[in-house]
Amino acid sequence: MTNHHNRNGFTLLEVLIALTVTAIAMTAAFQVISSSSGSQRKLQDGTFARWVAETEMANMQLGLVKPAVGESSGETFMAGRTWHWQRVVTVAADPTLRRVHVAVSAEDTRETSATLTAFVLADRQK
Repeated sequence: MTNHHNRNGFTLLEVLIALTVTAIAMTAAFQVISSSSGSQRKLQDGTFARWVAETEMANMQLGLVKPAVGESSGETFMAGRTWHWQRVVTVAADPTLRRVHVAVSAEDTRETSATLTAFVLADRQK
């Protein structure tokens, strides 16, 4: 005599294994999405910070800001956020030039998002 069982559906063990596999897959997908979102934010911050640094450098190159040797800092509002910049001006090997280094960070992070270094004329007039 043979024992025949009709199987309609899944066993509890099969359901638990399927749920475990699904949970692992969803966790991995969430981590990928989270990482991608963080990378996008960092890239966006770097872009805006670079624009702030380029604006500060352009002001010096156009003679709108005198390239006085020393450190200075300020804030710029761009893209709905406040950006802090710090500028360091030193005398270059050629005394008619100034080496200008600008570092920019977002107000909410204070982590440097962009830096820019260039040379400007020391005696540029407005």
